[in-house]
Parts: sequence; C-alpha cells; structure tokens
Amino acid sequence: MPISAAERRFVLDQLVTQSQSTMIRLWDAAGRFDDVDFFRYVSETFPDIAIGYHQLAAEYAASWFEFDFPDMPGTAAVAAAPAVDRFTTSAQWALGADGRQALTRLGGTLQRAIYDGDRATTVQNARSNGMRWIRVARPNACAFCRLLATRSDIDETYRSAVFNEETGEYETQVVGRSVNLSIADRRMIASGQMTREEALARRDEMQLVYQIGRRKGSPRGRRPRGTRRLGDKYHDDCKCTAKAIPAGVDAFEVLVAEEPEYAVQVEQWTNEYIKARNNSDSGDPKRILAEWRTFGDDIA
Repeated sequence: MPISAAERRFVLDQLVTQSQSTMIRLWDAAGRFDDVDFFRYVSETFPDIAIGYHQLAAEYAASWFEFDFPDMPGTAAVAAAPAVDRFTTSAQWALGADGRQALTRLGGTLQRAIYDGDRATTVQNARSNGMRWIRVARPNACAFCRLLATRSDIDETYRSAVFNEETGEYETQVVGRSVNLSIADRRMIASGQMTREEALARRDEMQLVYQIGRRKGSPRGRRPRGTRRLGDKYHDDCKCTAKAIPAGVDAFEVLVAEEPEYAVQVEQWTNEYIKARNNSDSGDPKRILAEWRTFGDDIA
C-alpha cells in the first residue's frame, strides 16, 4: 500500500542507520592492516557499500513512484548507480582526516548516496512521464536548501533537471519567476471566490505597492535569470527529497492537501526569500543566501 512522505523519510533514515553500522564494520575489518593497506582497503571497499545502499534506496523510490502513479505506462525505472570513482575519491578525502572525523565524513557520504538514490529515481521517472518535480526540504534545512525548496514549481519557477554524465548528478536550470500565491489565495481559488488570474493580478499589484526593504512603488524584477548552475544541488547530510507533480497540477495545492504543515513552512521560507532578495537587490543566489543568513538564529 502507498505510504506517506513521513514514512518514506523514516525508511530512508533507517537505511542511513544501517549504512553507518556497515561502515563501522568495514572500519574495524581494516584495523588489522598497517596505515598504507588500511587506506587502500577502505578506499577500495567503501564504493561497494555506498553503491549498494544507493541502489537499495533507488529500488524503494521506484516502488513508491508506482504506488503514487498506478496508471503510468510500464514500470518505474531505477536510477543508475554512480561511478565507482566518485566514491573512491570521497573515501580518500575522508581518510585525510583523523579517526572519528574520517568516520563522520564517510557517514555523510553514505547518507548522501542513499538520499541521492531516492531523489535521482524520482526525478528520472517524473521527467520520463512528462511530470514536474519539486524539492522538499526539512524544517531545519540550511538556507541553501530552503532557497532551492522555494525556487521550484511551488511558485511558478520553472525548473528542469539535466543529468550530467561527468558528475553523475542532476543540475538545476532556473529560467524565470512569477508572483507568489499565498495559501489563503489558493484556498480562495479552490472555493471559487476568485480565479487564478485574479489572484495573480492581485498579488502582482500588492508587490508593486509594497516591497520589503525597497522603495515603495518600486516593482520587483521578474525578468528571466537565464541558466544558472547553483552548485551541487545536494550536499552531505542533506535530507531534501524530490516529489513528482503531474502536468497541469498545482504543486503548492498538492502540498496543502498532503502536507499542510510543510506548505505553511514553504510559505514562510518564500517570504524570507523575497525579503533577502529585495534587501540584497540582486538575483544572485550567493548574495541572497548571504542576506538570508543574517535574519537570525532560526535561519540555518
């Protein structure tokens, strides 16, 4: 039976816990070697562990996609395993630290591998079925993840994921941005109190009249920003997930229906983004993030 988003995150976290135990056993097994052979043993064995857990998470994600969209043609694809060299390099980097710090680094790479397996599978199947996808961040996500979570189809930013064969990862293209509809706006649309066009026009007028941190009456820039590489989309210890959204379906309304508390959180982050963007007077993500991080201790 289909399971909730919270249950899926629980399953992924259980895989992370299991992977840490496997990593400890690898570390203990390598303890019988001297320094040079210890380094070689961990570097050569770690990729097998990381790829194995990546593929296990990918298998789960493919099953969940089929549960969510039972009418899709065929079966869901499982994301391909990353290149071995990627994890060999990560292991060698981790072993550049001492003791517990090295284990922490390896653990972070394993967690990313597991969540990458889930995310890549979801994105791949969404794209192959003509769907969009959004990034779903955790409540305690860092400012970088909050920014990318709000820059998705939730507020009409059109995002595409392009697979880079060299890095083995999906890269994000940001091609434009429209006005933000609030939860209240969307509920009024759903109840028939106004049309979507009326709501968009109303929000656009409000944003022209009142700009946080900018001169009253100064219109907010809405020109397309072109293609921008936002760096690695996901980082070690990142627990963001990807959610597929069928064509013609409002992503934010899906969140309001399925995860209302998260929808409220996204609206708060969107307001923070608008404030940071206006205060920085820039569309550069780096400058926006720098401003966002000044808002207080509650901003990671």
